[in-house]
Amino acid sequence: MKIGNITFHGAHNYGSVLQAYALKTFVENLAAEKGTECEYSVLNFRTDFQKALYSRPVFNSPKNALKRLMYLPYQKKLDVQNQKFEAFIAENLNLSEEFSTENELPVLADNCDVLLAGSDQIWNIRARDFSFAYLFENCTPKKVSYATSLGPLEIDWSQYDKERYVNALKQFTCISAREEKSRQMLAQIAPETAVDVLVDPTLLLDVSEWRQIQSQMNVNGGKYILYYCLEPTREHIRLAKLLSKKIGMPVVATAYRGKKDYFNPFVKQYDAGPRDFLSLIDHASIVLTSSFHGTAFSLIYGKPFYAIDGMKDGRISNILRLSHAERNAIALNAADFENEPQAADIRAWIKEQRKTSQEYLTAALGL
Repeated sequence: MKIGNITFHGAHNYGSVLQAYALKTFVENLAAEKGTECEYSVLNFRTDFQKALYSRPVFNSPKNALKRLMYLPYQKKLDVQNQKFEAFIAENLNLSEEFSTENELPVLADNCDVLLAGSDQIWNIRARDFSFAYLFENCTPKKVSYATSLGPLEIDWSQYDKERYVNALKQFTCISAREEKSRQMLAQIAPETAVDVLVDPTLLLDVSEWRQIQSQMNVNGGKYILYYCLEPTREHIRLAKLLSKKIGMPVVATAYRGKKDYFNPFVKQYDAGPRDFLSLIDHASIVLTSSFHGTAFSLIYGKPFYAIDGMKDGRISNILRLSHAERNAIALNAADFENEPQAADIRAWIKEQRKTSQEYLTAALGL
């Protein structure tokens, strides 16, 4: 069986890359268990726009002189980080030939028996790098989705091509969403379509499987706060400083965010690739995050963590509720960390979730 998966595998984002790896690994292991010979490939869809999002910034304008000066001290580390991302993607995802337009997809797709969409926010039409390729438009093989997400916010469909979107959905044999919020948004535009809710692929692998591929990166003998926010604000940084002062540990940051991250006392681990991110989660004393995957990996590794505004984000609140870790959410405007961070025990819950996902994929893929 030839399975072609499309997802946000090319984003230099830890969660996107690692969920792509997890789904590939889980499906391959499941096929072997069922005695099905499986050739799984990630369809290497990378638009010029998406590449530009994760390439080294260009500071051509004189008004960007200050930005260029602020970037230079970290350029070498950030180049290393980019190289680590590209190496992980090339070595672990069994990529098809690269293509950059929707029109090229049907040719590659026709070589597959089953087309698998997901996971991550590939169905979030609001995303800057959304494409109808993620809905396998104009492709003829059997189409299945696994834990696709429409993002954390309501979609105003009057601004988008709702009819085209719904027509593409109707071509799927099986659809599953990553969170209840996404299922509800799909029900609003395609109420006749059955949608299962399944966990993110990162939760399909247990901690021992993740430790097999992580690096040995560590900071301060593990006595640190791992701070992981994709779009930090001054309030996020204020919280990180507050927590650092409260428990007397340094803050480790892995993502460069220009002036927002420049004027702070954090340990800037900007050379951390996907394997390093896993290790930094594993060795951290506490994780402070506003990211869905930052939350997911904190749960996987059994780490004490805080999810910033976690109950206001449909994706994060869903996983916090399911794992009974709601008390780990902290308001962005919180004046103090009143609750002690907890390491949630998700073993029983995740065992049930993996079984459900296994049954869904076995039937949907025809293994």
